[in-house]
Amino acid sequence: DNKIELDQAKIDAARVELDKLKYRTDRTEDGTTRYPNFGDQLDMLWHDIDTGKLDKTGTFYDAIKKVKDANPKPS
Repeated sequence: DNKIELDQAKIDAARVELDKLKYRTDRTEDGTTRYPNFGDQLDMLWHDIDTGKLDKTGTFYDAIKKVKDANPKPS
């Protein structure tokens, strides 16, 4: 017979905070555009270093930028 009272404002605030973290799982697990696995990332870095493209023209940068653009961090 214990009554539980819910504070809708606190529930809504908690949902907002959880939504702020959703981008992280979207980038790694749940999203349609995810980071490549670590082995592939290291391979991209090695090839970019080897070809002198350790800048915004490299494949590593392109792959990471694509994921970040598709799943932006909320402000």
